[in-house]
This record gives sequence, structure tokens and C-alpha cells, in this order.
Amino acid sequence: MRIWVVSLAVLGALLLAAPANAYDEAGRPWPGPRIVYFVDAREQAKEVEAGARQWNKLRLGVRFSRTMSPSKAQVRIRYGSRGCGGAAIVGYPGRRSSPKCALAAAAATR
Repeated sequence: MRIWVVSLAVLGALLLAAPANAYDEAGRPWPGPRIVYFVDAREQAKEVEAGARQWNKLRLGVRFSRTMSPSKAQVRIRYGSRGCGGAAIVGYPGRRSSPKCALAAAAATR
């Protein structure tokens, strides 16, 4: 009898458990199939380009495309302040905002 009670309790807990996500989405989706970026962090340009190439190989529906003109960029990749481990906005912030990706400042002093 005890095994039935325990079994029903476990089954009830499994059936009534709230679903859990492996991650939380943040930000709005990018409004097109291409993200144009400009690299202000010139010492890291090769690494950024390699990362973009690897991303593009995955064919995820959004491609990174580098521009040499800051005014044409949708995202600017620059160095952060000293002590910054790196930061970026997730998702599309809207047309009036200028998304930035800040690399760790220590990376510039290799």
C-alpha cells in the first residue's frame, strides 16, 4: 500500500510540475537576415571576423556582415572600460538605439 501512495505522489509531482526553460530569451528578434557590424577594436578585428565567419557557417538564418564605415553599421564592436569583462545588448534594441558590443579592455594589451 505504501508503494502505491509514494508512486502516486511522484506521478502527481511530475504531472503538476511547471515547465522550465533551458534559457530565457531577451530582446526582440533582429529585423532582417543580416547584421552589419563595424569593429572599433582594431586589435581584435581578426578574432571578430573569425567569429562572424564561424557563425555564418552555421546558417542560422541571420548572417554577420562587416562594414568599414561606422555610419553603415548596425552594431559597433569596441573596447569596454578597464576592468570590463565584456558586455553586449541581446536582441534588437530598435532603430533609435545604437547596439554596441564591448570587448574586455585587457584583450587590447596582449
